[in-house]
Amino acid sequence: MKFQASYHSVANAQPSRTRSAIFAVVRRAAAWAVESTGARILVLSLIAVIGVAYIGVMSSVSTKGYELKRVEREVTALRDTNERMQIHIAEQGSLRRVSERVRNLNMVPIDGVTFAVTLTQQPVAHR
Repeated sequence: MKFQASYHSVANAQPSRTRSAIFAVVRRAAAWAVESTGARILVLSLIAVIGVAYIGVMSSVSTKGYELKRVEREVTALRDTNERMQIHIAEQGSLRRVSERVRNLNMVPIDGVTFAVTLTQQPVAHR
């Protein structure tokens, strides 16, 4: 609005003042164009920075998502391994398995155990 009002006032001015008035209008128009171009550049720059930041954040989030899935698969695999090991330990410690190992090692059962007391008052087993 200011630009149009200044232009009309220049058109109606006297010829001696017209040149300086035209320069004043041109200066105002140039300042307005620079200000609006600067504002446009500033807005576009902010949009670009926000866009790059958004892409960076989304990339980081998706990377963390893939890492989380990998860790969850690893936890599942470790739980399965732990369960298999617990079963193996239970099988190895069962009475049937221990009896089988005793036979394979040719061990003999002990019928009677007597304890003797030493000079240090420590009991000692004797067959």
